[in-house]
Amino acid sequence: MRKTTSTNYQNQDFLQHCPLLFILSLVGTRWKPYIIYKLKSKTLRFSELKKEIPTISERMLILSLKDLERDALVVRKSYPVVPPRVEYTLSEEAKALLPAIDHLYVCGEAILNARPEILSSAV
Repeated sequence: MRKTTSTNYQNQDFLQHCPLLFILSLVGTRWKPYIIYKLKSKTLRFSELKKEIPTISERMLILSLKDLERDALVVRKSYPVVPPRVEYTLSEEAKALLPAIDHLYVCGEAILNARPEILSSAV
């Protein structure tokens, strides 16, 4: 149990009351917004999603998908067949994020085109 006077506890309390910080905590890792972006118009199996994002490690993809599923942003559908078949699709909550994610994509593209040197310091 955390001390109520700790900064971490106070930040967690603030996070729960600030919609911007809350949503960023759900999608604010390197890969989650991109996974949402890739699932925006289709349902994908794990292997298809891995092909869409070849530079992500299998472990990171698994962890990110589990987090997104836990946070109700991705729906995982498992079929009882051999070999196992699992599909991922966006939830309605995640679909509501798509305009913001699309806008971030466009802004990122504009900044990279205007200032390509920034890439080396941003990653």
